[in-house]
Amino acid sequence: MTRYGGPQTVLSMRTIQDMSRSAEEPYDIVFTGGEALGCDHECAKGMMMNEELRKQATREHIHNCAYLFPKHLLLPENNIKRLTNYAIINSLGGLGGKACKEAEDTADYVAYRDKGPLHPDSAVMTKALYPDEIQRAAKEVLEELGFSDNQKFVAVQKKEGGGMVDSELRELALVLDQVARGMNAKVVFFAAGTAPGHDSFDMYEQLKSFMKEDAIVYRGEHVWKVVGLVSRASAVLSTSLHVRIMAFIFFKPRVTWCTGPKHETFIRLWDTKESAPCFTGKMHQTWKLLQSHYMSDPGRARETTAAKYNEVVDLYLESFAKYSMLLRPPVEE
Repeated sequence: MTRYGGPQTVLSMRTIQDMSRSAEEPYDIVFTGGEALGCDHECAKGMMMNEELRKQATREHIHNCAYLFPKHLLLPENNIKRLTNYAIINSLGGLGGKACKEAEDTADYVAYRDKGPLHPDSAVMTKALYPDEIQRAAKEVLEELGFSDNQKFVAVQKKEGGGMVDSELRELALVLDQVARGMNAKVVFFAAGTAPGHDSFDMYEQLKSFMKEDAIVYRGEHVWKVVGLVSRASAVLSTSLHVRIMAFIFFKPRVTWCTGPKHETFIRLWDTKESAPCFTGKMHQTWKLLQSHYMSDPGRARETTAAKYNEVVDLYLESFAKYSMLLRPPVEE
C-alpha cells in the first residue's frame, strides 16, 4: 500500500484476530471510514484490484460484514479468564444491512455521519491532524505538474461508474471548458480511487481529448498528494463524497455531481447553507453554480466555510472525547 501512502503491510482481519487472541489483553477496536456499514464480504471482494486479491479475501474471511465485525471475535476462543474488550463505531456511513447488524449491536459506542447518534465523518480531521504531510505533498504535486505556487487550476474528479458514452463526455468537456475559461485556469483531472467501478485515468484521457482548454491528467494515487492537490486548487468539481469533504476543509469553491444520498446528507448536515447544493441536474449548470455560490463574494464564502469547519471539527472532537475514555492504554512490552 506504500504507493497509496499507506503502510508497507496491511493486516487482514484474520491476522488481527490471531494477534488479539494471543495477546495478554485482547484488542479494543475502532471502526472508522466511509460507507462501511453498507458493504458485505462479496461487495468488498468486488472492489479488489485482481483475482489473486479476491481469492485471498475469501481465504481470510471471518465475518460477512466487510469492514467491521462483532468484538467477541477478538477474544480468545476459550475465554476462561472472561476477558472483555471494547468496540467503537466512529462516525460511519452506509445503510446498515444484516451483515453488519451484529457488529453494530455489540459495539460499546456508536456514532454515525448521517443519522443519530450524529457526528461528522472522521475525514473532516485530515487537515488538523496531518498539516505537514499535506503541505509537503502539495509542493511535490505542483512540481510534478510544472506549476508555480500561484498557478490557478480546477481539480476535477469524476467516477466512471458504468462508463460514459462519447456524447456524455463531449457534454462534460464543454462544461469544463466553460469553467476553465471563466476562472482563467487549467483543469487537472485526478482520481479519488481506482478500484473497479470507481475512477478511470483512461476516461480522463478521453475527456481531455474532447476539451479545447488546457487540461492535465494527474495519475498520482498517493493519498497525501491527492489531498495536497485539492488543497492548492482554485475550485473542486467531483462525484466523490470524500473529495467534497476535502474541498470543504480547505475552504474551496466546490460543486458535487451527486450520485447518491450520502452527498446530499453531508452537504445538508455539515456544509454551509451558502455552499452549492447537491447537484443532480444537467452538468452545463456547473459554472453557474460556482459563480452564484462562491464567485460573487469569495471572501464571504471562505469566511462562512471556515466558521462551519471549526464547528464541525469541534463536534467530531466531542465524539472522540466520549469514546476515547473507553479505550484502554496499550500494554507495554
